[in-house]
Amino acid sequence: KKQPTKLRVRLFSFVSLVLLAIIVEPIYDQYSNHMHVVKPPASFEDWRSKTDFIPAQIGMTYYEQGKLHEVLKGWHIKKGEPGFHVYRLKDNEDVKMDMSFFDDKSVRVFDVKDQDNCTALTGTVLRNDNNCVNRYKVRISNGRDILDGTERNAYGSFTAFSEKTMDYLTKEVVEYPGTIDASMVENAFISNLHQSTITAQLHNNPISMSMAIQYIGKKTWLCFSAEDMTDRDGWATVPAPAAGFPSRAPKKDKMKYYMYTSQPGDIFFFPPSWSHTVLTHAGPNVMVNFRQVFLKQFFFQPFLSLHAWL
Repeated sequence: KKQPTKLRVRLFSFVSLVLLAIIVEPIYDQYSNHMHVVKPPASFEDWRSKTDFIPAQIGMTYYEQGKLHEVLKGWHIKKGEPGFHVYRLKDNEDVKMDMSFFDDKSVRVFDVKDQDNCTALTGTVLRNDNNCVNRYKVRISNGRDILDGTERNAYGSFTAFSEKTMDYLTKEVVEYPGTIDASMVENAFISNLHQSTITAQLHNNPISMSMAIQYIGKKTWLCFSAEDMTDRDGWATVPAPAAGFPSRAPKKDKMKYYMYTSQPGDIFFFPPSWSHTVLTHAGPNVMVNFRQVFLKQFFFQPFLSLHAWL
């Protein structure tokens, strides 16, 4: 009787070790891929890359004014799409917008600098966008003053609009078919710049899916996939609070990039960890980025997600 008991114990121990190895192996891979926290190279030479960057197309679905619900069901993405997609108004259709509706008097803004090196996406990987947007000085402004040109070169970033304004935008301007609730984090962006300006350096959000709706003006986005952003042979993400930033130039032989310019009425979906840098075009501009956290994302990238939450 003792012999079978010992055999069962050994068998149980062996199975336990195998299961532990199965669990630990992907965790170790995540750790080794994402938690290489290093100081980014300061020299431009360290950012030179022999990677062949290949342009790729973003999937796009067209919709008619007032019929967005026919092609978009909330956060649903068309089957076969990797959560990276644009929904756009059909040709010859315009967004009907009353800019005088904005009466928000507590928009958080930064001052934008008119500099020649802030007008092109080239260099945004290396250069911090603080060179173009003074993020060390925050002040409060009136949304209507920004849009009508009374106050130029003020950039509202990750600010919030009033409930009245958001109801107008999501129910009358672009009739979003889903429900806008507290679980969707709202980040509003508003400006009226003298010249097109880089307003975000290359970064990613590792914990939430984003839905950016363009209401006024245009923004040009340069994007890379989550795999290329986090891979050691890619941009080698360095985690930071609620974001990730590249730590050096890519080492891959080839890498796809996505260049996209939004227009009023666009709904742009991009998944967690997809990196992006943004050029905000001159003139009145309003975009709202909604974010939603999905629990499964934590299991895909536990270390990046945990670091972002902390």
